Amino acid sequence: MESVEPEVVAANAATPADVTGRHFLATPRVDLGDRDSLELERAWGVAIDDEPLPAGVVALVDPHSIAIEIPSGLSLGLHDITVTSPSQEQSTLQDALMTAR
Repeated sequence: MESVEPEVVAANAATPADVTGRHFLATPRVDLGDRDSLELERAWGVAIDDEPLPAGVVALVDPHSIAIEIPSGLSLGLHDITVTSPSQEQSTLQDALMTAR
């Protein structure tokens, strides 16, 4: 993970944002009981200070971007952002987001 844009958001308003990085890829998944089932797992997760965002506000855009909605009500100050891949690999960017008034 490389950055979060915007880096500064208002604490009292939900804000669309983009998490940028490399290798945000969908992961192939096969059900061994069904030879015709090949799916792409796109369920990337994003957490702010170890609090996962709801799946409905996290969307894989392309291999370099995940769109999120930063919720309102975060405490003022700096926050860590953690991205979790479909295979449960994690990357954390410390102090990546600042909430202000």
